[in-house]
Amino acid sequence: RGEPDCVPVYPGLSTLYPLKNTGRPFWEIEYYDDPSKVDVMIDLVRELGYDGWFSGGLGVSPDDPECSSEVIEQSDAALTVRQTLRTSAGELTQETVYPRSDSRWLRNGWADGVDIEANAELLCCQFVDPWQRSTAEYEETYAKVGGLGIVELYTLTPFDWWAEYMRRSAQDAIFDFFDHPEVMRDLIAAYTDYTVEYVRAGCDRLKPDMVQFQGTSSSMSILSPDMFREINLPYIERAAAVCREYDIPTYVHSGGKSVEMVKLLADS
Repeated sequence: RGEPDCVPVYPGLSTLYPLKNTGRPFWEIEYYDDPSKVDVMIDLVRELGYDGWFSGGLGVSPDDPECSSEVIEQSDAALTVRQTLRTSAGELTQETVYPRSDSRWLRNGWADGVDIEANAELLCCQFVDPWQRSTAEYEETYAKVGGLGIVELYTLTPFDWWAEYMRRSAQDAIFDFFDHPEVMRDLIAAYTDYTVEYVRAGCDRLKPDMVQFQGTSSSMSILSPDMFREINLPYIERAAAVCREYDIPTYVHSGGKSVEMVKLLADS
C-alpha cells in the first residue's frame, strides 16, 4: 500500500519505561492518573518513533458492587492503597503497593484471607453484565492514540485472573487448585462464562484492533500442561471463536516456557 512510515515493531517496554521516563513517582500516574498512563505512553511513542501498543477494556457498570479506595500507607519509597468491595453477601478487600520507581504489586488480592469454600458467590461479585459496562474510557483512548498504534481489548486467562488479581501470588493460587478442587472448578467455570461474554460485548461494542489473553503466570514454567488444558484452554478456545466471528485477531501473552502451550493452542 506504499512506503511504511516506520518499521512496524513494538519494543518490549510495557509501561515500566514510559513511567520511569517521566521522572515522577509511579503512583502519581498509576493511582492518581496525573498525568494519565495513556498520555505518558503516547509521549514516548512520539519521542522514539515506534508503533504503539495500548490496552483497554469495558469500564464501569451501574451493576458494579460499591467500591471505595483509601491510601493506608505512604512514604518516599511507596504508596499503599486498600480497595474495599461491599455487597449484600459481604465485603472483599485488596491492597496494592505502588513503589516510587517500579511496577505496582499486590500485597493482598481479593481472595486472600477469605474462606473460599464458604464465599464462592462473593468472589464472583464483579461478574456483572458486560453489555452494561461503559465504553467511554476505551473510546477516549482510541481517539487519543489515532494512527500511533493499536488499541487492544485486554483479558486475563482464568489462572492469571486467580493468580494475579484474586491472590497475591501464583504459588498461593496453585495450592488453591489442590486444596479446594471442586470450588475452584466452579469459580473458573463462572469466570470463563463471564469473560467469554465480556469478549463478545467488547468485540461488538468497542471493535478493538485485537484481543489479548494475558497468561504471564500460565506458562509451563508454572503450570503443568494438564493444568493449562483444564483451567485455561476452554476459555481461550471459546473466546478466540467469538473473536473470529468479528474478524478480530487474538493472541496469548506468556511469560515463560511455552512450547507445550503452543501445541495445545495450535487448533484454537
